[in-house]
Amino acid sequence: MSFSFHNPVAVRFGRGCASARTDAATAVSLAAALPKPALFVAGRDTLQRTGLDALVDDQTVFACPGVPPNPTPAVIDAGAARAVELGVAAIVGIGGGSAQDAAKSMAVMVGQATSIRDFQARCKAGEDFTRKVMLFQVPT
Repeated sequence: MSFSFHNPVAVRFGRGCASARTDAATAVSLAAALPKPALFVAGRDTLQRTGLDALVDDQTVFACPGVPPNPTPAVIDAGAARAVELGVAAIVGIGGGSAQDAAKSMAVMVGQATSIRDFQARCKAGEDFTRKVMLFQVPT
């Protein structure tokens, strides 16, 4: 067996590195890699704090900021509905656990005709599903 694996990554360590603004090269790389249109899902000030707000143009990259800690089903349903309305090809979770969990849930709910509450019950009953959009995660 032979294969090739290429995984370029920038890892930053140190006090305050999560609050440092994203450098231009990283932002351009992220923007180029994303299928468009894309929806950025983030906490209260994460997009501004990281500099990724510069990529939001409301034409090909949209924002869904303000995800609270422990997002409710209403937050997930609203975000998924916005993703459907915008016709996004990708959802990007940016930030900590709540924003990333919300993005994952929203990505699953795109294309579902029900609330996430009903969907959870269907999954527990063993129903399969197919995710309709790509999912990216950017931890901060």
